[in-house]
Amino acid sequence: MTEIALSYSKSFLESFWNAIKLTLQGIMVGIVVARQVEANRYLAHRLPTNGLSYADNLEKLNKETIDRIHKEFKYEKNS
Repeated sequence: MTEIALSYSKSFLESFWNAIKLTLQGIMVGIVVARQVEANRYLAHRLPTNGLSYADNLEKLNKETIDRIHKEFKYEKNS
């Protein structure tokens, strides 16, 4: 009976810890993305246009940011 209780407790704690880790990882990724998007806005204003508008430059930078986040954290793309 004790083994069953300990096994249940162990699995509960492992699932609880995994939930905490995923939550913290999500917060960290959110902070990283927010800071990078703000930097992209700054850069999009200062990049040479090369025929691209501010919005086009910003879109390109943000797409590259998201692609790198997906690659680094091994997220699956939903599109």
